[in-house]
Amino acid sequence: MARLMVREVKKDPRITRSELQKILEASETRVCKNTIRTGLRRKGFQSWKPRKTYLLKPIHIKNRLKFAKEHLEKPSSFGIKYYGQTKRKLSYLVEIIWIFQQNNDLKRMAKATTAWFRGKEINVFGWPSQSSDLNTIENLWRDLKLMVQKRDPRNLTELKRTCQEDWDKISINICTVL
Repeated sequence: MARLMVREVKKDPRITRSELQKILEASETRVCKNTIRTGLRRKGFQSWKPRKTYLLKPIHIKNRLKFAKEHLEKPSSFGIKYYGQTKRKLSYLVEIIWIFQQNNDLKRMAKATTAWFRGKEINVFGWPSQSSDLNTIENLWRDLKLMVQKRDPRNLTELKRTCQEDWDKISINICTVL
């Protein structure tokens, strides 16, 4: 019983006592959850409940709402400025305005950092903190991470190969709908 529990916990460190109980019952061993906890503690494992915290604090919610309202009416060509028009035909000259996007992590919002951006005349996109889900690349990274986790690479070489293979599997259609 103890070996099976240790093997299952090493395989999946986030396994719950209820899941272990079902696995043990499948092998015709009936034990209560407290027995499982005691047995794992004797083998050197510790358990804890994750602390319940809200991912977004009220200030983050307020900033995200403000950001959404400010950028609700932006055209789809946001970031590109068109100008120049003649009477006979429409001719557009395109000036690309580069905007640097970053989250509002404290180290990126330090006075020295913001002064450097201003000194280099770099436009920084006002991005609400704790809003990585608004950034499309973060959603793509999450998809890639889930794909790689399913294949469970065992070493660094396998991880690199798996990441490259899974990245190549991501279709352009997925990127366009992010």
